[in-house]
Amino acid sequence: TRERFHVIGARTKRTFAFRFISRQTQRAFIRFVKVLLKRYPRLVLFVDNATWHRGKTVRRFCRRHSKTLRLFYFPPYSPELNPVEQCWKVAKKAISNRILRSVPATQYHVRNILSREGVMPRMFQYLIN
Repeated sequence: TRERFHVIGARTKRTFAFRFISRQTQRAFIRFVKVLLKRYPRLVLFVDNATWHRGKTVRRFCRRHSKTLRLFYFPPYSPELNPVEQCWKVAKKAISNRILRSVPATQYHVRNILSREGVMPRMFQYLIN
């Protein structure tokens, strides 16, 4: 079978929050943002231009949470600016050239890598200042 999953993530200077999702949809993105809002009551997110980061549902959600949430979009086709992309490289490298027989086994390995302290690449300087 061709089972698969996606990982959605957010990065701060010190932490990396992520969760597994079955489909990349606006609803899945909003559920993840709700989790982040519980953890960080005031939130500014920089996101890429993926279709699930945009749309009517996301815009309505942002309007309802306009006092606590701001979304800014990276320029199109610029993954080198997005610090989360560096985290995906670490995860992909950790599971490459391995035989993982199930989705739960793969998620287990990805979770272990992304949860390790000190594994994530350094934050880009332009976001720290």
